[in-house]
Amino acid sequence: FFVPNSPFALHLLYIASGQRIIYSTITAGETTRLLGEKRKMTELYDDSFYFGRWFREMRHSKMLMTPVALVFFGLFGFFAIFNFVMSFPGIILGLILAPVLQRSAYYIEFLYPWTVAKLGHFFLVNRGTSSKFKKSDKNRGFHSRTIEQRVEVVPGRVYIHPIPQFGDNLGYLVVCLPASKDKIIAFMVDCGQADSTVRAIELIQEFHYRKKKIEIQSILCTHKHHDHTGGTLALMRHKSDMGKDITRVFGGAVERVPQCTDFVANGDILELPKSKSNNMNSLVEVEVIAVPAHTRGSVVFRLRPKMSGTSEFLFMGDAMFSGGAGVPFEADVGQETEKQLNKANGNSFFRGGIGPIAVERCFAEILSRTMPNDNSMESMERILIFTGHEYTTELLARQFNAQMESCRWRLFSPKDFFETAAQLYTAIHRRSLPHNTGKLLNIPSPLSREMYINPNFRSMKRSGEFVIRAINFWYDNFCKFKASPAIHDQNKQKKKPKRKKAAQKTASQTKSWTLDAENFSHNAFTTVYTEDLEDLIKSIESGKVGKKQGAAKLREITQKLGEPAVNKRPIPGFLPSDKNIWRGVSGLARLGSKASGMTLSDSQKMKTAPPIDSNSDRILVSLQRLLLVLGRLGFLQTAEGDDISYRVKQLFREAGVIMEQEFDAEMDETQDEIELGVLKWVLYGVESRQPSCLAKTCCMPFSSEATQREFPQHPAVHFKKKVGELVSHDIYTCKICRHATGCFDVSKIDNPDEKHVESEEDETPSDELGLEIGLDEVELDEVEPPIVEPDAPRNKKSDGTDETRTDSDSRSQSENQNRLGTVEIQETSVHGVESVEVETTDNLPKEQDSLLSGQDDDEELSEFVAQLTISVGVDGEEDTEVSLDGRRQ
Repeated sequence: FFVPNSPFALHLLYIASGQRIIYSTITAGETTRLLGEKRKMTELYDDSFYFGRWFREMRHSKMLMTPVALVFFGLFGFFAIFNFVMSFPGIILGLILAPVLQRSAYYIEFLYPWTVAKLGHFFLVNRGTSSKFKKSDKNRGFHSRTIEQRVEVVPGRVYIHPIPQFGDNLGYLVVCLPASKDKIIAFMVDCGQADSTVRAIELIQEFHYRKKKIEIQSILCTHKHHDHTGGTLALMRHKSDMGKDITRVFGGAVERVPQCTDFVANGDILELPKSKSNNMNSLVEVEVIAVPAHTRGSVVFRLRPKMSGTSEFLFMGDAMFSGGAGVPFEADVGQETEKQLNKANGNSFFRGGIGPIAVERCFAEILSRTMPNDNSMESMERILIFTGHEYTTELLARQFNAQMESCRWRLFSPKDFFETAAQLYTAIHRRSLPHNTGKLLNIPSPLSREMYINPNFRSMKRSGEFVIRAINFWYDNFCKFKASPAIHDQNKQKKKPKRKKAAQKTASQTKSWTLDAENFSHNAFTTVYTEDLEDLIKSIESGKVGKKQGAAKLREITQKLGEPAVNKRPIPGFLPSDKNIWRGVSGLARLGSKASGMTLSDSQKMKTAPPIDSNSDRILVSLQRLLLVLGRLGFLQTAEGDDISYRVKQLFREAGVIMEQEFDAEMDETQDEIELGVLKWVLYGVESRQPSCLAKTCCMPFSSEATQREFPQHPAVHFKKKVGELVSHDIYTCKICRHATGCFDVSKIDNPDEKHVESEEDETPSDELGLEIGLDEVELDEVEPPIVEPDAPRNKKSDGTDETRTDSDSRSQSENQNRLGTVEIQETSVHGVESVEVETTDNLPKEQDSLLSGQDDDEELSEFVAQLTISVGVDGEEDTEVSLDGRRQ
């Protein structure tokens, strides 16, 4: 209550617990505030009834909902058991039909040629395309703006025009212009849709050739699928008479290509169109390359100009896309899983026909057949692929979510990642342009770019890496005749083959864009390390670097992203693990052997290698093919510029001695082949002990004695196996990591072991971005190494820096003892002088004497002892001494 005419009021508080009355004096304003808050609380917690509030109370009532939840849980369990009982027959049936369901490619292989399948396929690819593409925009009713484009093959004479079909298909028109007054002749590659093909050719005649008629005389079909062959007959019968002169249709020998008149096989040279004075055969040549994976009779047509010889053009069909490959519908069923790799060893059966491996072998076939006289990586820029679909954007985007090994970016250089990302952005940009500009194609693409952005080529790089590891391990430990230093210098100074100067390209016009390999090899983005670029900018601004030096430095830093971010190498003195031995052996088969057909009859008709069904050790590996593929993948030249192809040739020479045949590296490809089983014995001492076909099929203890080959004892029997590899990474100098350390100055570290730590990484798979650096250091006293490398205390990395062993390694090295003797290694560094002392204890048994010296003759002994060279460097100068103190030392 309020006291009238007073600034104070009495507020009564009744405390029920104490039954007391408390009086307090407050202001009238405070009383008004308290009453207002009470009124708000009354409105906020209005307890009047309505259904939503009541239902919420009931939903969260423990007394009510506990039995209700129990009833629902019981009903759920009852119906789950009932559903399992009812579906049990389906589970049994699924287990029985699982082998058939896994081979879903059978539906495509055997039912796809039916007319019903053709109509269904056309319905799917045509659905929505008529309303999506408008003739009024720059695409002119096609899925891409291609009419203005043409790729120059022979300047002024032969051109390639892309022909868009359906929603993303691509065919190609290859025209030959006459030198005099004669008609224009041409052939088509893959005609899936006749109407769009005719309309595109009519526009091409108008835009490029002043409406002169193009006479199409033949069609080349890469494979049998309807979206590539369904328009052949319709084009031949078209009302515009565009295809009335077509007399020949080429297709694979085992493909059921509609209207096919000429069945082709691997290595065939095609007869091209000709007229009175215009003969395409005198200008270009088309060779067939069999690639049995997407379909049994898939072929690639290799177009090669005879006169200039500067570029080659590959019509892929669905064998290869930019950023991927066609699904291997008609290859063997199966995947090479991580579980299978972990169980593999040198005698595991190589299934070269399963889908992913079959695709890689087809890719290797393509690499070995294009520009065979130049295996450099630079030649890849002049090899263009023309694919059957524009799938570039989808295939590149898919790689950043894939879990396969070829998309684990930690296994590859930064350039692989950034090149793929840059090309993805380029593809997205070109395919999302507005209608008044038109969508541009990402096709053709050079093979040099595909080496980075195509996961199948990256997988081949992994295979090549294990092959080079295997060859280097063999050369360092088991090679009988090593190259002299003069051969090393000769290989380093070997000149690259001279590139023929390209003829002047025809100038482009508004409605006629003439392109060549240089245009397609140009990258829209170039990625470099920011630190390298900033250092170069500072050097140019300060005047320390001139124009020529700056340009050379700029070219140099653009190549640094191709170097691995983490250095890895095998553990010296130990055999690789079973898994790595298998990967080295299977890499030889993937990269060095011919692609095999689906069946023996397919191989005979297509002139390919027979399928691998019994003993994979019988696979023939070609030296020339292996050198070409390894060279294209970039493995035949080290960072120091050394050419290691002589090591590969020496491996084949020593393998030829085992096979009792005289081997010459300059032989024809049909004569330079060595069995895979012999190569793996020379490399690792793994004998051929594969089970027979009956044993693999029926799991019975049979062996195929006819396939066994007797080998002498290999020195690898004295080596122990070690799982893992040596990983070295310096976070203080790494351009990716050093800023995370605050750019610490490495020169302030007193202990050299902290500057560079080499650790052992096991082979267990980790997550995609984990590098697993910083594991336990290698302890060499865990096993007994039979041979101690003389350069063990200090090795050179590819970048020229030293790999310094830790103190624990040096102590364990000095404590190692085995039946070959005791080796003590001491390393000191005083005032810039580095000395290495090697002492051997003479307790070698006589039977092991020849193991170290190779043979008893003095020449071989001198070669062995020369490896124990001691180098002493004083103030940058080097002096070399070789001390021969007794035969065993």
